[in-house]
Amino acid sequence: MCYRRVTTISYVCGHVVPVSASTVDCGLTNCRYSANHPAPSTHNCVSTCSQWYG
Repeated sequence: MCYRRVTTISYVCGHVVPVSASTVDCGLTNCRYSANHPAPSTHNCVSTCSQWYG
């Protein structure tokens, strides 16, 4: 499954601040966020595909 990679800075006080984010493509056809996901008109995405980042 595709996922987000978030780079953070951790401070001594305990605060964590995100500084950048990127999406890592899994390459699967049943992952809605993948570049290999087919067009919605070619299949029933709601019943066959993962809908959210994991």
